[in-house]
Amino acid sequence: MIDKLKLFIYTYDPAKFSLIFAIKAILAMSLAGFLAYFLFGIQATMWAIQGSGGIFFINNLNCKNLAKTLHHLLFVVLCAIFINFVNFIDNLGYFLCFAMFFWFMFVGLSQIYSIDLYKVLMATSFIFIIVLTIKHSSTNFSPNIVNCGFIVGGLSATFMRFLNFMGYGRYTKNNFTALIKNIILLNSAKNEKDFILWQEKSLSQIEELKNILKTKSSNLKDLNSIKNSTRAIFYVYKFEELIYTLSNLKSKYFRKNNKKILEKALENEINFNLSELKNLFIEKDVNFRFKIYNRLKKLNQIPIFMNSLNALYSIFNIIEIGGEEKINLKLNKKEFNFKTLKKSINLKNPVFRYSFKFALTIALSIFIANLFKMLHGMWIAIGVITVMRPNLNLVTSITKQAIISTILGMGVGIGIVVMTSDFNYIFYFLILVITFMIFYLKAYPYILWNVFFMAGLTIYFSIITSNFSILMSIRFFDTLIGFILAILISNFIWPVKNKDEIMPKFKQINVNFKNLVLNLIKEDDKNFNDLLNQITLNLNNFNVLIKSSKKDEFLEIYNDFKTLYFCFFHIKFYINNQNFELLKIDLTLLKERFDMIENKINALPFYFYEEPIFLIQEKEILKLLNAIFKAQERIYLFFR
Repeated sequence: MIDKLKLFIYTYDPAKFSLIFAIKAILAMSLAGFLAYFLFGIQATMWAIQGSGGIFFINNLNCKNLAKTLHHLLFVVLCAIFINFVNFIDNLGYFLCFAMFFWFMFVGLSQIYSIDLYKVLMATSFIFIIVLTIKHSSTNFSPNIVNCGFIVGGLSATFMRFLNFMGYGRYTKNNFTALIKNIILLNSAKNEKDFILWQEKSLSQIEELKNILKTKSSNLKDLNSIKNSTRAIFYVYKFEELIYTLSNLKSKYFRKNNKKILEKALENEINFNLSELKNLFIEKDVNFRFKIYNRLKKLNQIPIFMNSLNALYSIFNIIEIGGEEKINLKLNKKEFNFKTLKKSINLKNPVFRYSFKFALTIALSIFIANLFKMLHGMWIAIGVITVMRPNLNLVTSITKQAIISTILGMGVGIGIVVMTSDFNYIFYFLILVITFMIFYLKAYPYILWNVFFMAGLTIYFSIITSNFSILMSIRFFDTLIGFILAILISNFIWPVKNKDEIMPKFKQINVNFKNLVLNLIKEDDKNFNDLLNQITLNLNNFNVLIKSSKKDEFLEIYNDFKTLYFCFFHIKFYINNQNFELLKIDLTLLKERFDMIENKINALPFYFYEEPIFLIQEKEILKLLNAIFKAQERIYLFFR
């Protein structure tokens, strides 16, 4: 039981960064409350805590520190402006529906320009709704006091969010140590579900490390820090290669359950060598084992399998030796102009459609609140924000989780308020614990996080309102109306279901493979891993879409795509072959077949070669090329 709990915690917080994040949030809120109390009094204290918490609720931004600071300041400024005009906005009546529609439409479309801006505006929008909700519930709402508290909280939290509890080097080392443990769990996976889970987590952590190095390395000035950053970048790319190589071994051979191919002893040896890599980050010697590998190398029963195994053990050695080659990581800047915006604003664009649906649902929730004179109707809008997603299946799934967790959370919150009404110290201690858990559990499953969030929100409203117990039951039904609205709008206006996303995802993967072939032809090593990353994540997503929509006939294509992935990965080992010019011609033929599959799907003219006419005759390469050819043939025939 304890081991399962440890694995569960590790799964969602491998390097204890969520723990550090939660501690920083609590300290920031404490600092904000302390400052607001002495500067503006008790009433401003709660709003300072609210403003501080709002900064920590903004999801991680993918930009440099200065840009992050500016985004957080934008959040504080926008919230302050809104609070300043809250009385005017609240008196708009039915016109508030139109104002909210255009605002949320703008928020949704902002992701065309920048995902970071979208995150900030969504967090700001949530604060808008919360402020209006509290204004309706509170009898002594003062915009000036609220603004003072909120600004103090927002500014102090902005400072605390960028305060490092550990140095850049230690932070990076912890990340690498957690990554190695993820790869060990990937190698030890006993079923496909666990295999995909740890594969995705490992690749996600690789991308996170790249983003950290992109934003941090540009700020480094001294020679020693630059040297360490260069080595860290080297490790990132080698660990990424290691993940892909290991994934190929596991996905193709482990599932055969053939001890001659991949026996338990080899798995243990690989795990041991992976564990030894941790010593690189604690300044200890690395001592690899090669006993099982050498035995299999002598047998050499399956040359293609041995190519992967040779590559894996070669990567072990290269990582141990280290590297100083210069690799530049640059933040991807999204080009934006008014032409891009103009093209995006049309009824066929998914972002436009989702923005319109979201804005319409929010506007309807406010209209219903006004129509039926619901004093606490803003909770309907909170319900909408909670469950609204681009996909109907996701809306339905998150709604079920939200209903269960909201009931549990409100029950826990009410229970704490009632049971600790005569014990102030216990009450405030539990507030601290729940607040900590709200921030700590952000990376955990939604249903678990929402229990604590709703408990915290319930306690929060019990502090600022007198008629607390009666209102809580009404608020639950208000949020329920919001859930229902989100489902209805998602179902009747441009509904997007998992089954509708299968073909777009298929087309995307087909293009990914075409680009991978072009990459092999051009011998572009730099982008090869990025393309593998795209294919891996898209394949896993394709599998989820197939299973969730019960379109099992597409599993044949999924398996053919896995075959293509395996074969192209191994063809990479033959790039330096003396007959590579012939291989280029053969790869061009395979690339054209991907073009023809794309043309067939899009109802364009196509011609599909029926017989393989490969020029290269080397046995192992030819075996891979024929496997690709047959997989393409099966995909083509599937759509006949």
